[in-house]
Amino acid sequence: MEHYLVHVMRDHEDFIPELDFVLELDGNVIGNIMYTKSKLTDENGKYPAAMMVKELIPNVLKGHRWIYQHSPVMAINEKEAMNYDDSLEKMEKKYQPSQDEFYIMSHSFIEENGGNEQI
Repeated sequence: MEHYLVHVMRDHEDFIPELDFVLELDGNVIGNIMYTKSKLTDENGKYPAAMMVKELIPNVLKGHRWIYQHSPVMAINEKEAMNYDDSLEKMEKKYQPSQDEFYIMSHSFIEENGGNEQI
Protein backbone atom coordinates (compact mmCIF):
# COMPACT_ATOMS: atom_id res chain seq x y z
CA MET A 1 0.00 0.00 0.00
CA GLU A 2 3.06 2.25 0.02
CA HIS A 3 2.40 3.51 -3.53
CA TYR A 4 -1.05 4.71 -2.53
CA LEU A 5 0.14 6.19 0.76
CA VAL A 6 2.79 8.24 -1.07
CA HIS A 7 0.14 9.31 -3.60
CA VAL A 8 -2.30 10.61 -0.97
CA MET A 9 0.33 11.84 1.47
CA ARG A 10 1.80 14.45 -0.89
CA ASP A 11 -1.60 16.20 -1.17
CA HIS A 12 -2.43 16.00 2.56
CA GLU A 13 -2.26 19.06 4.82
CA ASP A 14 0.01 17.19 7.27
CA PHE A 15 2.67 16.42 4.64
CA ILE A 16 6.01 18.20 5.12
CA PRO A 17 7.49 18.63 1.61
CA GLU A 18 10.83 19.87 2.98
CA LEU A 19 11.28 16.40 4.53
CA ASP A 20 10.55 14.37 1.40
CA PHE A 21 13.80 12.73 0.33
CA VAL A 22 14.47 10.39 -2.60
CA LEU A 23 17.61 8.27 -2.86
CA GLU A 24 18.97 7.45 -6.31
CA LEU A 25 21.75 5.15 -7.45
CA ASP A 26 22.90 5.18 -11.07
CA GLY A 27 19.77 7.08 -12.09
CA ASN A 28 17.39 4.61 -10.37
CA VAL A 29 15.22 5.44 -7.38
CA ILE A 30 16.25 3.08 -4.58
CA GLY A 31 14.66 4.71 -1.57
CA ASN A 32 12.32 7.40 -0.28
CA ILE A 33 11.45 8.80 3.11
CA MET A 34 8.59 11.20 3.81
CA TYR A 35 7.28 12.86 6.93
CA THR A 36 3.94 14.19 8.13
CA LYS A 37 2.99 16.28 11.10
CA SER A 38 1.89 14.26 14.11
CA LYS A 39 0.88 14.99 17.67
CA LEU A 40 2.43 14.17 21.01
CA THR A 41 -0.12 14.28 23.85
CA ASP A 42 0.32 13.62 27.53
CA GLU A 43 -0.34 9.99 28.45
CA ASN A 44 0.47 7.51 31.20
CA GLY A 45 3.82 5.98 30.40
CA LYS A 46 3.39 4.43 26.93
CA TYR A 47 6.06 5.47 24.42
CA PRO A 48 6.24 4.49 20.73
CA ALA A 49 9.68 3.06 19.98
CA ALA A 50 9.80 4.94 16.65
CA MET A 51 9.58 8.22 18.54
CA MET A 52 12.40 7.49 20.98
CA VAL A 53 14.94 10.29 21.31
CA LYS A 54 18.27 10.80 23.03
CA GLU A 55 18.56 13.78 25.32
CA LEU A 56 21.42 16.04 24.28
CA ILE A 57 20.96 18.02 27.49
CA PRO A 58 20.75 15.73 30.56
CA ASN A 59 17.25 15.55 32.13
CA VAL A 60 15.72 18.08 29.69
CA LEU A 61 12.75 15.74 29.18
CA LYS A 62 12.47 14.71 32.84
CA GLY A 63 8.92 14.83 34.13
CA HIS A 64 7.32 14.82 30.66
CA ARG A 65 5.08 12.04 29.36
CA TRP A 66 3.84 11.75 25.76
CA ILE A 67 2.05 9.40 23.40
CA TYR A 68 2.23 9.57 19.62
CA GLN A 69 -0.84 10.21 17.45
CA HIS A 70 -0.17 9.78 13.75
CA SER A 71 -1.64 11.94 11.00
CA PRO A 72 -5.07 10.90 9.69
CA VAL A 73 -3.46 10.41 6.25
CA MET A 74 -2.08 7.11 7.60
CA ALA A 75 -5.60 5.62 7.79
CA ILE A 76 -5.45 3.95 4.38
CA ASN A 77 -8.50 2.44 2.69
CA GLU A 78 -7.19 -0.93 1.48
CA LYS A 79 -9.67 -1.16 -1.42
CA GLU A 80 -8.69 2.30 -2.71
CA ALA A 81 -5.03 1.37 -2.32
CA MET A 82 -5.50 -1.84 -4.32
CA ASN A 83 -7.39 0.03 -7.06
CA TYR A 84 -4.61 2.62 -7.25
CA ASP A 85 -1.93 -0.09 -7.33
CA ASP A 86 -3.80 -1.84 -10.17
CA SER A 87 -3.62 1.40 -12.21
CA LEU A 88 0.20 1.43 -12.10
CA GLU A 89 2.60 -0.29 -14.47
CA LYS A 90 2.97 -3.89 -13.36
CA MET A 91 6.27 -4.61 -11.67
CA GLU A 92 7.62 -7.59 -9.79
CA LYS A 93 6.92 -7.19 -6.10
CA LYS A 94 9.98 -7.86 -4.03
CA TYR A 95 10.42 -8.57 -0.35
CA GLN A 96 13.10 -6.87 1.72
CA PRO A 97 13.83 -7.81 5.37
CA SER A 98 13.71 -4.10 6.16
CA GLN A 99 9.93 -4.22 5.58
CA ASP A 100 9.54 -6.46 8.63
CA GLU A 101 11.97 -4.33 10.62
CA PHE A 102 9.99 -1.19 9.78
CA TYR A 103 6.69 -2.85 10.73
CA ILE A 104 8.07 -4.05 14.05
CA MET A 105 9.59 -0.67 14.91
CA SER A 106 6.52 1.31 13.88
CA HIS A 107 4.23 -0.88 16.01
CA SER A 108 6.44 -1.25 19.11
CA PHE A 109 5.95 0.57 22.38
CA ILE A 110 7.91 0.89 25.59
CA GLU A 111 5.72 1.07 28.67
CA GLU A 112 6.53 2.11 32.19
CA ASN A 113 5.36 -0.23 34.90
CA GLY A 114 5.80 1.28 38.37
CA GLY A 115 9.10 2.86 37.40
CA ASN A 116 10.34 -0.22 35.54
CA GLU A 117 10.46 0.07 31.77
CA GLN A 118 9.22 -2.86 29.70
CA ILE A 119 9.11 -3.57 25.98
